[in-house]
Amino acid sequence: MLVTEAGQVKLLDFGIAKSLDGRIRGEATQTGAIALTPGYASPEQLGGQPLTTACDVYALGLLLYELLTGVPALRTEGRSLVELAHWTSAHVPDRPSERLDTAALGLGAGVAADWRRALAGDLDRVVLKALQPEPLRRYASVQAFADDLVRWLEHRPVLARAGGWGYRGGKLLRRHWLPAAASALAVLGLAGGLAVALDQAGRARAEAERARRANAFLTDMIARADPYLHGRPPLLVDALDRAVEDIPRQLAGQTALEGDIRQALGQAYLSLERPDAARMQLDRAAALRIGEGGDALAETLKTQAMLEWNAGDTGRAEALLRQALAACSRGGAGDRQRAYVLSDYAALLGDLGRWDEARRRAEDSLALQTRAPGPDPARDRAVTLGNLASAEYGLGRYEAASANYARARALLETIEPLPELDLSINLNNQALLLDRLGRTAEALPLQERSIALKRKVMDGDFPRLAMPLAHLAGYYAALGRHEEAAATMHDALRLAPAAYGEDDARLGDLYVSAAWIAMRAGDASGATAAADHAEAIYGRVAAGAVPPSGRKTLVEVRSAIRERLAQDAR
Repeated sequence: MLVTEAGQVKLLDFGIAKSLDGRIRGEATQTGAIALTPGYASPEQLGGQPLTTACDVYALGLLLYELLTGVPALRTEGRSLVELAHWTSAHVPDRPSERLDTAALGLGAGVAADWRRALAGDLDRVVLKALQPEPLRRYASVQAFADDLVRWLEHRPVLARAGGWGYRGGKLLRRHWLPAAASALAVLGLAGGLAVALDQAGRARAEAERARRANAFLTDMIARADPYLHGRPPLLVDALDRAVEDIPRQLAGQTALEGDIRQALGQAYLSLERPDAARMQLDRAAALRIGEGGDALAETLKTQAMLEWNAGDTGRAEALLRQALAACSRGGAGDRQRAYVLSDYAALLGDLGRWDEARRRAEDSLALQTRAPGPDPARDRAVTLGNLASAEYGLGRYEAASANYARARALLETIEPLPELDLSINLNNQALLLDRLGRTAEALPLQERSIALKRKVMDGDFPRLAMPLAHLAGYYAALGRHEEAAATMHDALRLAPAAYGEDDARLGDLYVSAAWIAMRAGDASGATAAADHAEAIYGRVAAGAVPPSGRKTLVEVRSAIRERLAQDAR
């Protein structure tokens, strides 16, 4: 393909040449029975299947990938056509943001870092949606693909990125959920949150005026989302983007008020999976609030910690939570803020396997909530009870964990409207515990309901459903329902690349689960392939980042494979 100086695209090679070598060298063209260029062909094209417009979407995704990164999406070198067809039919290429060739793009170090950040997130998702192995998972048409790219260029939510990140690894329970599907309610909730934060009884007149101005700013933000002004339905992210542009004009010289607004906007961007925009607003809020200190600064630091945790930087997240604890004031409001920070700190410590510390932080949080309950006491307490139960589970205190999960679930069931995401996570964790106790038949319906709730709130293809689906597949396998186990595990592995990078230990854990499930069904070759994949992923993970349990399980599954192969040989 050639692009002229005028921007006109010309197709020069239709893939009619034939490689004389059975191996593929990057851009080589090969036909045989079919005409194609292997590095730019869809899985179904490589497999000799009937061609559809989905092939065009895939091919355009490959071209966009190379334009953005400087490298081809498909690593064809050394692979035969059959091998490449097999690989592409089961794998999604690495995220574009993870494969930049700065020399090919002609980018300096500073510009390359900015470009990598620009690619990460929405644009990664758009490209990988076009490159899904299954045609039905891609964009329905080239026009739909183009429309999503326009959305990205206009800083609007892309269709490739459905749902939100309401949890991390089944543990992160967030309180300030702003569903993108309910834009008007979300903006109103944002305004209400600021009103609660700024207009409590006993505040001085200056703070009451600050609350009034904050609400005036947000009311204006809502008004500017009027569909009659823009000719299309209002979107929360559009209103947020316009609000950010207006801050210098409307809030000049009002440091405290600007800090409140930046914090609220950062939290909203976080809920809408706009991490770069969230980081920008939260960094500014922290800089503005550093002079004021106290609970306002603690809230910003805590939100920054959640952002870093979700990005995988647990060390930075813990440092921010420690700073947040130090910033909390003394007394009722300060105790409430400290309780929230301690609860999230307990969840992070649990994710790090520091169970005893996690238990102590959760217990301290519950004690503070008893003395100084917040505006949503049932939900706050349920969140913290869930974090305490996770810590008890990690310590092997299964009865205590079960009791606390049950207490948390009972509280969640009393809230109207039902907090479906929080309840989903609670059910997932209860199921894990029951399975650990050998009560898999009881765990199964809880996990099925958990996944149904997540799909209701988010989307059937929400990437972080991969781990819950893997758990469900394990339960099916343990109960002898091998076909359901295999199908569910396949679904988990299909979603996983959009949730975890190729150097993420959790992706390795998923392939270890796949190996066990294949072994239970008597498929030693499938188990070997999955174990090999897990081994390769663990090999790319930073030293010490792979949980010992993951490697231990991999060793066990390898042993089971060898035993099975020896039996078959006899």
